[in-house]
Amino acid sequence: MAELKRKVDEGSVNLRFDGRGGYLHSVMEALHVPIESQAVVFSKTSLQAHYISPTTPRAIFYSDDVSVAFIPSAPLLEIAVLDPHQGVVFYALSQRQEERPQILRSDSCLSCHEARDSMGVPGLLARSVGTGIEGETLSEFGDFVSDHRSPFEERWGGWFITGKTGTANHMGNMMLAGESKPGQPHGTPQPLASLDGKFNLEGYPSHFSDVAAVLVLDHQVRMINMLTRVGWETRIALNQAGKNPQDKTAAVRLIAADTEALADYMLFVDEAPLTGKFESTSDSRCSFPPAAHETAEAAA
Repeated sequence: MAELKRKVDEGSVNLRFDGRGGYLHSVMEALHVPIESQAVVFSKTSLQAHYISPTTPRAIFYSDDVSVAFIPSAPLLEIAVLDPHQGVVFYALSQRQEERPQILRSDSCLSCHEARDSMGVPGLLARSVGTGIEGETLSEFGDFVSDHRSPFEERWGGWFITGKTGTANHMGNMMLAGESKPGQPHGTPQPLASLDGKFNLEGYPSHFSDVAAVLVLDHQVRMINMLTRVGWETRIALNQAGKNPQDKTAAVRLIAADTEALADYMLFVDEAPLTGKFESTSDSRCSFPPAAHETAEAAA
């Protein structure tokens, strides 16, 4: 990301502004982020929450180490990049057409993204929250941070989910009306083959918020946070052991425990069981990098 910023600043790379999508397509091409990873959120749950609604939802695109978030009406394109030592670093790009658009580092995101829910490191979050018909968050109907261990009845509140989800009773695709009451069933998720007819898709590169893409994202968000956390704890433990040999045994135990937890998560030891067959209705499964593709295959 720093290299892209340098090239844009010096003029050796020109980002293309493309109508309602702004710089989205050009940035995704420059950062090698696949279109097929699109996951779409209609809950007001981001720095630019004011601009998010079911008619202008936030689309998230990701690769192994980069994510890009786009809202067609919002002033900023949001970019998050994994640094192997620091954790996730956040940037913003103005969605105003300029000769040399400015890519700026944005530390304000850390008010939410360096907290208990991100394992105490600069990381990512996949939130699932009860959502009203205007995209307003209704936490009394559920407010969760999701990963592949989460039961499906707690997942995807405020997200559009396209594709087949077996018999899973998830929170996706549902908007709660005023007469809904906490603690009472609020309907069955509506299956969607695509996003056609749900909102104006101009500017969005894909017509899907594919279940395979969202399943991979659920896994990857915590995986990134764990890698960062384990890296931090290992370097601190080794540093302390180097200064004081009496700390060596504690360092070895900490690193062993962290390694075991990391391996268990990588191998989906505590994955929530899938109920029925999950199927894509797009080409997303075939378009991820190999590691993500294998995860999607395992999930599906």
